[in-house]
Amino acid sequence: MIKRNELLQEMELRKVIRGLLKTKFLNESKQVLNEEKQLRKIVRHMILKEVEASSPDSPYDITAMNFLRTLLQVILKKVETGYKSLMTSPEQRKSFRAHILNAVDDSLQTIDASPDIKDANGEEQPMDEEINIDINDDEPAPEGFIDIEDDTKKKEKEEPQMSPEEQFGQPLSDSGLDKTGRNKAYSVFNEISSQIEDTYNSIDPDSIVPAAKIPEMGKDTPERKVFRAYLLKNLQLYFDKFESELTTTPQEPQSGV
Repeated sequence: MIKRNELLQEMELRKVIRGLLKTKFLNESKQVLNEEKQLRKIVRHMILKEVEASSPDSPYDITAMNFLRTLLQVILKKVETGYKSLMTSPEQRKSFRAHILNAVDDSLQTIDASPDIKDANGEEQPMDEEINIDINDDEPAPEGFIDIEDDTKKKEKEEPQMSPEEQFGQPLSDSGLDKTGRNKAYSVFNEISSQIEDTYNSIDPDSIVPAAKIPEMGKDTPERKVFRAYLLKNLQLYFDKFESELTTTPQEPQSGV
């Protein structure tokens, strides 16, 4: 038989063991809770960083890309409205797209090819407007005047003047593109061209973007070139998006019978 003292000692030992186990359990529980809190804190921080990265207000590390985002916010609605108004045929929208992209690219290249004139102090001065001198071609030439104008120039004078829409579409005139799409592109481009050109002019032509920031281009690149490339790329992607929105039709639910 177990003696009374031994029984009391056994009960006391069990009590101590239970206490130790309880203390250990509580400590481990606290540790688990602390670890969980730490984990939650880390996950919450990661989520916040992800949200900040995807936020429209989060700046890019390239100035031109921030300028481009602001520009797109201004012009895309007008481009979308013009594009989606052309519903008679896909050819109209194809023409609109081609003329807008060509006009945007041409206007920016024209800016690069026409640097401002600087005065004697080195300050930039706007180029003077072309001076027109009216000459009455109907008047007879003075006696003894020798006409050296070639036949090509004479033909150009005799040809009828093109409309603004025709002049706008002249670079693509041999492509057989739809004229309704061209005319709509002319109208929309006139609404957005000043914003595009002003934004482009605000970028220093001498500014260079390091290759590390634009690995897709593979080398240090002028910031204006980065802007132009991504403007055209984004317009192409948004045209694809607009077209998919026009051609996507919701699926009707199946009746089951």
